[in-house]
Amino acid sequence: MRMNWYYRMILSYTPIFFAAISLMIFIFFLVLNHATRDKYIETNKAILKRTVYNSDANLMLIERNVVGEMLTDPVFQDFFSDRPKSAVDDYMLQKKLIGLKASLPFGNTIYLYHEGERRVISDSGSYRLDDFGDREFLLHHYGRDTAGQWHAPRMLAYAASDERKQEVVSLV
Repeated sequence: MRMNWYYRMILSYTPIFFAAISLMIFIFFLVLNHATRDKYIETNKAILKRTVYNSDANLMLIERNVVGEMLTDPVFQDFFSDRPKSAVDDYMLQKKLIGLKASLPFGNTIYLYHEGERRVISDSGSYRLDDFGDREFLLHHYGRDTAGQWHAPRMLAYAASDERKQEVVSLV
């Protein structure tokens, strides 16, 4: 049985037809993959932008609350006066620091430095400056005009001999 010319032509173009269809399917999936990757990158950028915005807003809130408390609360102002302090004064100040710490959105650490007494007080205790673990950072930034600036993340330990350090971002 002989094939007529029509069937022979269709049979000869069949591999080209399958190759063209395969190529179109491959190109479709390639374009789909590229579009998906672009959407993924765009979504990640939007999430990152929103996270940075929320972090900035929270840091500004912390700064506003801390500065407001320091300027208006008599317990904080009394710490910086030259009158002798008692254990009750230190207890009241630590209680205020714990309350301030609890009102802030991030896990945080707050300490105050009194230059006349060379003493640091925090929510976890009172330290002489020589025994304070964050002494280098404190002395480096104390008395500078950089007050009110946020600093890059760094490691902090209250006691110089303390092995448990935590990463902090600092507002001086």
